[in-house]
Amino acid sequence: EIYFKMEDYDEAIFQYKKVLKINPKMAEAYFDLGVCYGKIARVDEEIAAYKTVLSLQPDNYAAMVNLGNVYFQQKKFNAAIELYKKAVQKQTRDATIYYNIGAAYSNIDDYDQAVDAYLKTIELDPKMGDAHYGLAACYYNLKKYDLAWKHVKIAQELGVKISEEQIEAIKQNLK
Repeated sequence: EIYFKMEDYDEAIFQYKKVLKINPKMAEAYFDLGVCYGKIARVDEEIAAYKTVLSLQPDNYAAMVNLGNVYFQQKKFNAAIELYKKAVQKQTRDATIYYNIGAAYSNIDDYDQAVDAYLKTIELDPKMGDAHYGLAACYYNLKKYDLAWKHVKIAQELGVKISEEQIEAIKQNLK
């Protein structure tokens, strides 16, 4: 962990592997190994490490979320959604996970599901500007321009940078 904190990820990986030779069922070491692999963009090994954590500890919330994030980055949105949904069953009050679910649904153009997730996000954290922005985009795609306008304005008030083109696109469709 000292090597990890020093950002010497290669040495940290080496040390975690030594630990795992002694105790191959130590989920915490696999988790930390996954984080290290992520820091140096060794994605396949990162995925394998998180999967091992989940085989040892099927309810490991952090491994679910991190693996979901890796899948999201790979544009494997359905796989990410599945993991995020499992994670949210463990931590029902984590607004960020609902936000991640909304973003994943948005990326597969399932705007109704995305809206549900974003609404849950802002129920838990009303000041999450990115969730309001996500809602605005979804409502725009669902042709609910009044709701898109409402949430784009809230997102702006919360500090989210919105392009003039996006604002104008919503304004043009308001009745």
